[in-house]
Amino acid sequence: MCLMSLANTGRAPTIHVSRLALHTEHLLRDPRVGLYVSEPDRSGKNPLALRRMNLQGEAALLNAGASDYAEVKERYLARFPQSAMMFGFADFALWELRLQDAHLILGFGQAYLCRRDYSSHLDTSEAGAEGVVSRMLKKSASCYAEMAFLQPAVMA
Repeated sequence: MCLMSLANTGRAPTIHVSRLALHTEHLLRDPRVGLYVSEPDRSGKNPLALRRMNLQGEAALLNAGASDYAEVKERYLARFPQSAMMFGFADFALWELRLQDAHLILGFGQAYLCRRDYSSHLDTSEAGAEGVVSRMLKKSASCYAEMAFLQPAVMA
């Protein structure tokens, strides 16, 4: 598990991790990643009825010399100011999570698969993790409803 920053600029989610960490070692060997997002659990709500998404894609190491690196770093630090010190360590790097596929569950019997790069549908104009989760679920649901390739999930 690591901290993740979402963009309101159409960019992919970003993580900042140490080369010494086991998950970075894994990313260097195999860049495939998964991201699980769930509606916040509430008292009295059945956890199996929560709206949730499992997103898959690939992580890509961001080049510190890239023209937009400073903007990505600034966005990350705006979300996690306590991480500023880590940018001074040579073993830390920013990675983009380029998400392409999703399994969306809106409730019992309402599971959908999507095969498309939809990173640009992530919106973080409101503050707070709960707002981000809600927006991701709402935006993805409306995105899926408009897609011709929306398919009910096949459960094995």
